[in-house]
Amino acid sequence: QRTSSRPCRRSSDPLTPIVIPPRLVALALAVALVTAGPGSQVRSVSQDAPRSGAARVTAARDPAWAPSGQHIALTILDQVWIMTRDGLGARPLVEWPDARPIVERDPVFAPDGRQIAFAADAGEGFDLFVVSTSGGAPRRLTFLPGDERWPSWAADGHLVFAARVEGQWDLHRVPS
Repeated sequence: QRTSSRPCRRSSDPLTPIVIPPRLVALALAVALVTAGPGSQVRSVSQDAPRSGAARVTAARDPAWAPSGQHIALTILDQVWIMTRDGLGARPLVEWPDARPIVERDPVFAPDGRQIAFAADAGEGFDLFVVSTSGGAPRRLTFLPGDERWPSWAADGHLVFAARVEGQWDLHRVPS
């Protein structure tokens, strides 16, 4: 069976994300994640892809390993995805209640591995959300003016994050 040489659907609307079939994402990441893991040497997926025959991943960012090391969450084209360490089972994590475009970034697993915190922007600035690792609708945690980014779980279960209000970045914390 022949695959299309144009697997991505592009939209004329700059806020609409490019849609990549999950099988293509899983194939591209499987090569990197089988040999990579917590504590492994740094390798370039994009450079290794042509030699391995895998698709080239150029829009992935913000990788976060689950505490167990068995799953990874990352942002692919402004959407948080989760998959097993070998790239299988790749799927978008968040299900928003409406269809408006939302930019998702900065995923981070909770210490128990059951939730992921992330930043999302629907056009009014980034706010922080949490969602179960099984996926679903997110729960909003922050309501500050400006942007809230780069969440990190503290030992007491709070999220520490950077927030920009009126051009100044400061650290804040919020219960999760």
